Amino acid sequence: SYHYGRRVTGTELVTALALRNRVSRSMAGYFGAYDVLLTPTVPDLPVPLGTHTRGVAELDGLGWLRRLFDLSPFTAVFNVTGMPAMSVPLAADAATGLPIGMQFAAGFGLEGRLFRLAGQLERANPWAGRTPAVWAGRSSCTAPTG
Repeated sequence: SYHYGRRVTGTELVTALALRNRVSRSMAGYFGAYDVLLTPTVPDLPVPLGTHTRGVAELDGLGWLRRLFDLSPFTAVFNVTGMPAMSVPLAADAATGLPIGMQFAAGFGLEGRLFRLAGQLERANPWAGRTPAVWAGRSSCTAPTG
């Protein structure tokens, strides 16, 4: 948040940037040995709508980040490093039909590898027509015209 940003010192900012650079170099080293990394997209089944924004007005910047890391700890490293990653709906929760994503990541500049992999996965197990019982595309409401 703005107020937290006003309290951060130059030394703290430089330390944070150095940590980000170490993580980026470490991940680049990983992808020097491996083509793709597979992780869950999130650690739990899909959360109810509104979970991410519940009580957000009371959170400062660090509180918001903690919430995001708790709800989605596997995606942050790729957001921070700028490495390509994709979440693919490879399964569905039997009780709700909601998609369960798997995240695939690759090294810097290797988006094409992920696109090719996504194409192979889609051909092997198409997901385009799979929808849960409740989803925005099934709304019987129509937008007003005129």
